Amino acid sequence: MKSVLTHLLEPDFRWYCREIGRLLKQEGSALLSAFVVDFVKAESDFQFSHATGAARYQFERSPETAVGYRLDWLTTVLRESGLKLRSLHQGSWMGTPGLSYQDLMVVERLG
Repeated sequence: MKSVLTHLLEPDFRWYCREIGRLLKQEGSALLSAFVVDFVKAESDFQFSHATGAARYQFERSPETAVGYRLDWLTTVLRESGLKLRSLHQGSWMGTPGLSYQDLMVVERLG
């Protein structure tokens, strides 16, 4: 699921994760894109300097244009949704080469 979670504030983000956890078959996996704000650097395209709850966003007047979250929050929400983070690949939005512009998370359903 690419470029969906990057536009969701906290309640909707949690809902999507619960649905992914519910719909994946046992030991199934999914590829999700996100902005993991732990990686923000001066040369990053986004600084995510605004916040509402756990959500960090780039544009104050249009929060859902680009939304990011801290890795510890992401892993907690995934776990609460019956998922675990198998791998994380940093995106090129940080100003460094990546597999994708957004960060990529491979998640799997807990057994």
